[in-house]
Amino acid sequence: MESGFAVSLTGFLELASRFPERGLGTGDAFDELYRQFDRIGGTHRVVCDEIDHLEDANTLLYELPRARANGHITGATVGVPGVGTDDTIRQTLSPTVTDTPMETESSVSPSDPAAL
Repeated sequence: MESGFAVSLTGFLELASRFPERGLGTGDAFDELYRQFDRIGGTHRVVCDEIDHLEDANTLLYELPRARANGHITGATVGVPGVGTDDTIRQTLSPTVTDTPMETESSVSPSDPAAL
């Protein structure tokens, strides 16, 4: 039995091989991602590592957690943990993003690679 991660990754890689590099907008990418989420079903976690390095995290952080509530998906749920080192990122996010239910913030002390 494949794990949810393996199934999601496989679906994404299949999608990525068919998705053109240019010519489609962000909305097209979200639409295809939503189709894949519904096709696979279940619960998906889109982990955004180094989210503080995105030029504009607002679209991603607004769209994905609200995909089901906004009717983009019906057979799946999506959660978006964001990981970053810049604790001032919250100041750059729009109020529509920061009002997301279930927002929690965790801090961990720096670790060296050997400790990890």
